[in-house]
Amino acid sequence: MKPQLLIAAALGIVLIGPVYTAPASAASISFIELSEGSTILLLTSGLGSFTTSVGSESATVTVGTATATSVPLLSIGLTEQGSGAISDLISARAFVSGTMLTGAYQVSFESDTEAALSAPAGVVTTLIPETGLPQIVFSGSLPLVGVDLTITALSDLDPVPEPTTVLLFGTTIATMGLFARWRRGTRRPSESPASEE
Repeated sequence: MKPQLLIAAALGIVLIGPVYTAPASAASISFIELSEGSTILLLTSGLGSFTTSVGSESATVTVGTATATSVPLLSIGLTEQGSGAISDLISARAFVSGTMLTGAYQVSFESDTEAALSAPAGVVTTLIPETGLPQIVFSGSLPLVGVDLTITALSDLDPVPEPTTVLLFGTTIATMGLFARWRRGTRRPSESPASEE
């Protein structure tokens, strides 16, 4: 093989090799509150080593080793329809050791009990209207940590019957009413309900 080709191939490997990196796997965290006061369901994928803390009205996922010092990364508030009060708060923070980021982070979900939640001081809180359906509240690279993360929240699910269910129920009640009226109308005036066998 010609020496020029060998040199070009070696340079190509040296120059292009470090540029290519394997695609990072995306991580996801879903917080699901089925009813007020119920324990939060937590679904995760692609996080690696993590710990969780789950209770009623709150849940926390910590990826990596937590330290005493942390930096707030994001704050997202879900607002109640009509009032605009914050009913749920999703926040993320990165852990710091000395002056270095450790790569560890924590994502928390907090739901209101009776009073509205307040946004944390010093952090810009993005407000999103609550729909009662699963909502992607964050999707992208988590600042300072560089992890591709999708956070989904479902809160204050109020079961609403489907229109067909309401229609079926209404039709059944109307049919039963018409049938009862028809039966009363087919009796002869001399017959009484007690004499029927």
